[in-house]
Amino acid sequence: PTIVVRQGRPVVAIGGSGGMAISTNVAQLLIAHLVRGTSASELVKLPRFFIPLRGSTILLEAGAPQSLRSDLEYRGERVGTFPSFATAVQVLTRPGDAWEAAADPRKHGSGVVAPAH
Repeated sequence: PTIVVRQGRPVVAIGGSGGMAISTNVAQLLIAHLVRGTSASELVKLPRFFIPLRGSTILLEAGAPQSLRSDLEYRGERVGTFPSFATAVQVLTRPGDAWEAAADPRKHGSGVVAPAH
């Protein structure tokens, strides 16, 4: 799990499952949120990639856009595929004063934020 704190206030908490792909997936979604402001519900739907420890192939999730594969191949990358159910990420973001929760649909999750008491 990763928690990002900005000015003493937590702004995103994220973690996942998927073995060796966890760190790559968490980093991808953190960048998408922190740089582009992607919401929690959109983050968990983004296509993922994985770079195995051995070999020189980038593995794209099954169902990733062909344009992404084509762009990587154009840049000289060798591209393979891994199953879309191999990984999942759960996210909490705090775009304002309220939290937004999202769970990865790849493993049929759902995110809920309980009201504060």
